Amino acid sequence: MIWAAMWYWLLVVFTIADVITSTVCASRGFHEANPLMSPFFDNIIEMKIIALALAAFGVIVYEKMYRGNGWFPLALGACATFAAVLNNILLVF
Repeated sequence: MIWAAMWYWLLVVFTIADVITSTVCASRGFHEANPLMSPFFDNIIEMKIIALALAAFGVIVYEKMYRGNGWFPLALGACATFAAVLNNILLVF
Protein backbone atom coordinates (compact mmCIF):
# COMPACT_ATOMS: atom_id res chain seq x y z
CA MET A 1 0.00 0.00 0.00
CA ILE A 2 2.98 2.33 0.50
CA TRP A 3 3.75 2.22 -3.24
CA ALA A 4 0.14 3.06 -4.02
CA ALA A 5 0.28 6.07 -1.69
CA MET A 6 3.52 7.27 -3.28
CA TRP A 7 2.13 6.97 -6.80
CA TYR A 8 -1.13 8.61 -5.76
CA TRP A 9 0.70 11.69 -4.47
CA LEU A 10 2.78 11.84 -7.63
CA LEU A 11 -0.49 11.71 -9.58
CA VAL A 12 -1.84 14.58 -7.46
CA VAL A 13 1.28 16.69 -8.07
CA PHE A 14 1.25 15.98 -11.82
CA THR A 15 -2.49 16.72 -11.97
CA ILE A 16 -1.94 20.12 -10.35
CA ALA A 17 0.86 20.76 -12.84
CA ASP A 18 -1.46 19.68 -15.66
CA VAL A 19 -4.15 22.14 -14.59
CA ILE A 20 -1.60 24.96 -14.40
CA THR A 21 0.12 24.19 -17.70
CA SER A 22 -3.18 23.55 -19.52
CA THR A 23 -4.53 26.90 -18.31
CA VAL A 24 -1.37 28.67 -19.46
CA CYS A 25 -1.57 26.97 -22.86
CA ALA A 26 -5.25 27.90 -23.20
CA SER A 27 -4.45 31.52 -22.41
CA ARG A 28 -1.95 31.46 -25.28
CA GLY A 29 -4.49 30.19 -27.79
CA PHE A 30 -3.95 26.42 -27.63
CA HIS A 31 -6.88 24.02 -27.34
CA GLU A 32 -7.29 20.94 -25.14
CA ALA A 33 -6.03 17.93 -27.12
CA ASN A 34 -7.73 15.32 -24.95
CA PRO A 35 -11.12 14.68 -26.61
CA LEU A 36 -12.57 13.40 -23.32
CA MET A 37 -11.52 16.51 -21.41
CA SER A 38 -12.06 19.25 -24.01
CA PRO A 39 -15.85 19.61 -23.48
CA PHE A 40 -15.22 20.12 -19.76
CA PHE A 41 -12.22 22.45 -19.98
CA ASP A 42 -14.12 25.35 -18.41
CA ASN A 43 -14.50 23.17 -15.30
CA ILE A 44 -11.02 21.64 -15.38
CA ILE A 45 -10.40 21.89 -11.64
CA GLU A 46 -13.66 20.16 -10.73
CA MET A 47 -13.09 17.45 -13.33
CA LYS A 48 -9.56 16.78 -12.08
CA ILE A 49 -10.81 16.55 -8.48
CA ILE A 50 -13.41 14.01 -9.61
CA ALA A 51 -10.74 12.08 -11.51
CA LEU A 52 -8.48 11.98 -8.44
CA ALA A 53 -11.37 10.82 -6.25
CA LEU A 54 -12.19 8.07 -8.75
CA ALA A 55 -8.51 7.08 -8.84
CA ALA A 56 -8.45 6.80 -5.04
CA PHE A 57 -11.62 4.70 -5.07
CA GLY A 58 -10.30 2.58 -7.93
CA VAL A 59 -7.01 1.85 -6.19
CA ILE A 60 -8.83 0.76 -3.04
CA VAL A 61 -10.92 -1.69 -5.07
CA TYR A 62 -7.90 -2.83 -7.10
CA GLU A 63 -5.86 -3.29 -3.91
CA LYS A 64 -8.57 -5.55 -2.46
CA MET A 65 -8.66 -7.63 -5.65
CA TYR A 66 -4.92 -7.80 -6.28
CA ARG A 67 -3.28 -7.35 -2.90
CA GLY A 68 -0.14 -5.22 -3.17
CA ASN A 69 -0.62 -4.23 -6.81
CA GLY A 70 -2.75 -1.12 -6.32
CA TRP A 71 0.20 1.04 -7.29
CA PHE A 72 0.17 -0.16 -10.90
CA PRO A 73 -2.87 1.77 -12.25
CA LEU A 74 -1.73 4.85 -10.34
CA ALA A 75 1.74 4.59 -11.86
CA LEU A 76 0.20 4.44 -15.33
CA GLY A 77 -1.97 7.47 -14.57
CA ALA A 78 0.94 9.43 -13.11
CA CYS A 79 3.14 8.68 -16.11
CA ALA A 80 0.39 9.65 -18.56
CA THR A 81 -0.28 12.88 -16.68
CA PHE A 82 3.45 13.66 -16.59
CA ALA A 83 3.55 13.18 -20.37
CA ALA A 84 0.66 15.67 -20.74
CA VAL A 85 2.46 18.20 -18.53
CA LEU A 86 5.68 17.77 -20.49
CA ASN A 87 3.78 18.26 -23.74
CA ASN A 88 2.18 21.44 -22.39
CA ILE A 89 5.56 22.79 -21.29
CA LEU A 90 7.08 22.07 -24.71
CA LEU A 91 4.15 23.85 -26.41
CA VAL A 92 4.62 27.01 -24.37
CA PHE A 93 8.39 27.25 -24.78
